[in-house]
Amino acid sequence: MIDRLLQIHLEPVARDQQRWQLWRTLALGWLTAAGVGLLFIFVHRSTGWVSPWMFLLLLVAALVWTFVIWRRSNRAPLDFEIIARSIK
Repeated sequence: MIDRLLQIHLEPVARDQQRWQLWRTLALGWLTAAGVGLLFIFVHRSTGWVSPWMFLLLLVAALVWTFVIWRRSNRAPLDFEIIARSIK
């Protein structure tokens, strides 16, 4: 068990690390959605195929991804022991 005083001092570092992980994961999902959107545009330009639902589905998928990742990040407990071990 980690000492309470050490936990108080490590909490800002742990929160920053958790926030960084959240933004990194969100950015990865948004980048994937943008890539799929560009793929849709490429398919439209090369074949002329159009589906009005594809971009709506892509938007909904990106919003669901954002909500799920944000929710999971808020529920995850802070791991002070890993942060304490990584300090050299």
